[in-house]
Amino acid sequence: MVQKPAFQIKSIQALPGHMFGCRQHLVRIKAQVDNGAKDAALMTALYQRLRTQLPPCPVADLDLTALNAHAGVASLEIFAALLAAMQENGGGPALELPVIEASLSALQETSEVTLYAPTSIPLLAEQAARWLVGMVEAYAKPDQRAKLDAANDEQLQSLLEKASKQIDAGVSFNANARRMVRAAYHEDMPYLILPGRVLQLGYGGGARLFRGSVSDQAPSIGLAMARDKRAANHLLQVAGFPVPEQHRVTSLKQAEALARKMGYPVVIKAGDLDGGKGVFANIKDRTALEAAYLRTSALTSLVLLEKHIAGHDARVTVFNGEIDGVFPRRPAQVVGNGRSSIRELIADYNDDPLRGRQVYHPLATVELDEVLLEFIAQSGFSLDSVPEAGQTVVLRSNANLSTGGIRIVYEGELHPEVKATCIRAAALFGIDICGVDLLCDDLTRPLSEQGGVICEINGGPQIGLTGSQHVNRKIFETYLPNGFSKVGLWLSDEPCKFKPQPKKNPLQDQLEARPLSNLYDRNYAWPLTYNWQDNFFEQGLPTDRLHALAIPAESQNFDRIERQLRFVAGFLRGPVLVEGQHPLAKEIAVLCPSLQGADGQPLQCRLLDEDRDLKKVFAKHLPSPISR
Repeated sequence: MVQKPAFQIKSIQALPGHMFGCRQHLVRIKAQVDNGAKDAALMTALYQRLRTQLPPCPVADLDLTALNAHAGVASLEIFAALLAAMQENGGGPALELPVIEASLSALQETSEVTLYAPTSIPLLAEQAARWLVGMVEAYAKPDQRAKLDAANDEQLQSLLEKASKQIDAGVSFNANARRMVRAAYHEDMPYLILPGRVLQLGYGGGARLFRGSVSDQAPSIGLAMARDKRAANHLLQVAGFPVPEQHRVTSLKQAEALARKMGYPVVIKAGDLDGGKGVFANIKDRTALEAAYLRTSALTSLVLLEKHIAGHDARVTVFNGEIDGVFPRRPAQVVGNGRSSIRELIADYNDDPLRGRQVYHPLATVELDEVLLEFIAQSGFSLDSVPEAGQTVVLRSNANLSTGGIRIVYEGELHPEVKATCIRAAALFGIDICGVDLLCDDLTRPLSEQGGVICEINGGPQIGLTGSQHVNRKIFETYLPNGFSKVGLWLSDEPCKFKPQPKKNPLQDQLEARPLSNLYDRNYAWPLTYNWQDNFFEQGLPTDRLHALAIPAESQNFDRIERQLRFVAGFLRGPVLVEGQHPLAKEIAVLCPSLQGADGQPLQCRLLDEDRDLKKVFAKHLPSPISR
């Protein structure tokens, strides 16, 4: 007899706000749970089968022995943990566990439950939930369960990779943006996800924008020139920086003629692609040149030919005029042990948990493609060759991390000339967070003494990976040195209007009724406040924090005030301000200490003297951000 599906999704809705003290936005999932879910054994088995193959996600790491004693609730807790891990698998940071609202009874055949899933990307959470429900339904079938239980790790990875592509829908973050979102969460920096995978740090006036490691301070012209490798090479050359000789080629015949003139070895590269796509270095003869040209020209019309520069590849990260990190990079390579084939050594190399093909992997695996096969064949190897013990076999001509390259943390000193050259190069393009890629033998010697060059400028370096350990904290401190806009809630339907700052926003009156608008308006220079709206109960608060809450005298319904305070308590990081003449002042003062604020401590209530102006006191607790 086939077991009925444990979960059936009835509706999914992305909420525009925050509830239950969650700092991420929420997706509300209403579902029906039947008796299949009330036996937690099935969900436990599914969790154990999938969790080890899903990415690191601390909130999804359950102690199965400590789950709720009610089997149905335990099943929901397991489902919630898997949902968080599946979001991580799909490319969206999962930082909080879903909140469960359920009242399950063994006497009921079905129960209605609601899960509020915190998410950085609502569409991702929705699709992950639907995929997971389908997996639970399949796992309830004996034949499907036996098939999944018999799958090995590689087969499970393939299943999850396929799932990731299905639920991604082009909305996932790259590895660098994911690290910044995670850092913002843990450093208690408010953030918003904007269209186009743009991250806003802070609320309202003084907030800053990032797309990956590209800040709103970086000039579009400088970024465009850096991405155009031909333009970047020419600009560096005329400005007196050492660069390799470079030419654009539009035919194989032209490439062959220039290679003969320059002298082999040479490099073929795509002039407008990133991540090592279309890059072939150390080309030593016409046959290799033809293969490289055909591959690169199939990807782009901007094909560049360069003189190959002997030496090692190193990424120097420049952060606002200072060297932030130096990272030599080496092409993917394996070292023989005298027993294993190159194919087996590559499998071991790829077994590094940091390597993979998913968006959450910081390093890429080495693919057994035609390029690799041809490259190792030039050294007399095949995948079945068994290198001698200690023998190094280089697998690719380029050292890009996206093609399986190796990143090394450089702990030595840069020569002052090398350091100055990198800082000047970043300044030439005007890029505040910049990767300067060098080719040289020794970073402790001047480039001019060893024929070293700048091979590329990267306007969007993966600074979370190729920067200092605390680079994201440095970003927050540098770009938001005065913190962020303080946020207050006026617990009344009547607007709370403050005296405007010198820069008056002509739309202030219209915007007061739209609290979300001010969060995104980086010119909004007043204290960031909004009035209570009853739809907050259903859709959540506009912000993930409150630094003050004011209760004016006109708000006199105690039941409503109590419900509002209970709802916002988990977000409140400052005092509750109550006008002294408020008829319910004493009742509110008694209620507040019974509620816990965002710091886990009782809410503090301040009863103001009758001659104190509540609006002025409220504004004092919410200083405006200092202009950039």
